[in-house]
Amino acid sequence: MKRNALVVGINRYPFFKESPTSKARELEVPAKDAEAIARLLDEPGGELAWSVKRLPEDYPDGKPIVSENVVTQAELATAISELLHPKTSHPPDVALLFFAGHGLRRERGTGTEGFLAASDTRLKTSDEKRSGISLSWLREQLLSSPVKKQIVWLDCCHSGELMNFSAEELEQWLQGGDRFLVAASRDDRPANALKHGVLTEVLLEGLDPERQPEGDWISSYSLDIFIEKQLEKKPMLKTQIPLVRQFGSKIKFWQGRKPSPSRDWQCEKTISEFYDLEPERPLHEKAYTTFVNKIATKTAQYGTKVAFTPNGKYFISVGFEVIELRKLSDGEAVRKLEQRTPMQQGYFTGAAISSKGLLAANKIEQKITIWDLRVGKMLHTFSKNFSFSNVVTSQLDFGGHDSVAFSPDGELLAGSDGNVIRLWNPNTGAELPSLKGHSNKVTSLAFSPDGEMLVSGSYDRSLKLWHPTSRKLLATLNGHNGHKDGVYAVAFSPDGRTIASGSNDKTIKLWHPDNPEPYRTLYEHKSGVFCLAISPDGQTLASGSSDKTIKLWGLDTGELLCSLEEHTRAVTSVAFSPKGKVFASGSRDQTVKIWRSRIG
Repeated sequence: MKRNALVVGINRYPFFKESPTSKARELEVPAKDAEAIARLLDEPGGELAWSVKRLPEDYPDGKPIVSENVVTQAELATAISELLHPKTSHPPDVALLFFAGHGLRRERGTGTEGFLAASDTRLKTSDEKRSGISLSWLREQLLSSPVKKQIVWLDCCHSGELMNFSAEELEQWLQGGDRFLVAASRDDRPANALKHGVLTEVLLEGLDPERQPEGDWISSYSLDIFIEKQLEKKPMLKTQIPLVRQFGSKIKFWQGRKPSPSRDWQCEKTISEFYDLEPERPLHEKAYTTFVNKIATKTAQYGTKVAFTPNGKYFISVGFEVIELRKLSDGEAVRKLEQRTPMQQGYFTGAAISSKGLLAANKIEQKITIWDLRVGKMLHTFSKNFSFSNVVTSQLDFGGHDSVAFSPDGELLAGSDGNVIRLWNPNTGAELPSLKGHSNKVTSLAFSPDGEMLVSGSYDRSLKLWHPTSRKLLATLNGHNGHKDGVYAVAFSPDGRTIASGSNDKTIKLWHPDNPEPYRTLYEHKSGVFCLAISPDGQTLASGSSDKTIKLWGLDTGELLCSLEEHTRAVTSVAFSPKGKVFASGSRDQTVKIWRSRIG
């Protein structure tokens, strides 16, 4: 892949003054900023290598540096044109323009226009040849360029003028090409500098491979998120109101080198003996083997569910007809809570463990049962009113999408019952008023960390946010960028600021609770996404799919960290341990796999 970059840092502005007798507004930082960006781009090798042109350029020790010489408007315009319109039949795959220097905004008719100032630019002039490089001209150069991936970073005052697209221009920007535009400030704001320009400092931090987890791709997506996060940490950046716009797909820069405890996982053990209904009988007996196979065939429709106890020392494995409490240390089953034969009705399709050690399991078309895990005692059984008659039949092929969820304090239990969400007090067994609003079967439920919100996913393709105490519907998340098929899984991040949803449309979408539109979509799965879990530190999202894989994602960046492919059938459940160093996965292949990070 061919990557070209033009890095511009202009300190010299002898004509940039309020009046002929006033002092010129020369700068000290831009050349240093441009050289820092250039060195960062110089570092990668192989197919990630960049061909970097510096402007102005000097060779004091035989190596190129950004100098403090003057750059004329003609030189700057020519360099930009050569970057975006190279005189070759084989243009680069990626073109990057970085500019640090003066920016200005001039009145033009009934509006304004932004400019990049060269050394011969006048602050006040009617001469177009001394006005600077017009940002509307730059937009035209970008739109007409044969380069498919374009990156523009402007660290100068009023650089947000670059984003002032007309309606016609915006339609062109949306039609093709991958573009990543970053402006240091809104069109009516100045840009500030300390040791570096405020934006340049953030770019250098966000692009630094030593600051990013090993193997993670630093990309336009991750840099966008990083800039957003820095707004609260850097007040000067926030006052500038930097603007970021992305069109098309993400653009990759290079991979991080910082060791990451949340990326590298290995399968520690596989547990598959869930259907040993009569352990005293040998499995090699023909009749018993046939009996097991019959159960296994039914099990394959729904798959195994997993959840960890609050202390992280145990986990439950919920098979189609059996629930077992197992030690995390060796996988040994220490208690069977319920065990059924094919002649008995009701199959387990969802499970959750409360902060108080209660287990709730959902049975299709029948009931929800609560146990006290500490003693293995059944406490309550809640009947359900669900009938398949009100469910779109095409969705039933994926069965098993019933859900239960405990509030964080363990005082409230929510369970799906057709297109209704039913609520109980798990300690007393008292039923509370239900939540109604979905038009099709509710498949997934999750409480926010503070217990103030309950999110539900449904075959009707929407997510709904509820206030569980008042029973009020707070919002429906189904904007035009929402899911195109049924929602199968939902999860809240530990800080409550992000909701993840997985769908039969093969995507995962990330939402802010107060916005009906998703802010990011993850596309790597090849089939429906059945289950989701977010690590306790909020860094990693795990997803399981009918494509037989588990994928781990950086929640902040949306980057795919790794894909785990040891299951042989659809993955139906994923759960992190309370400390996040271990997670478990259940599958229609009748196994639970325990995964542990190789690092940390």
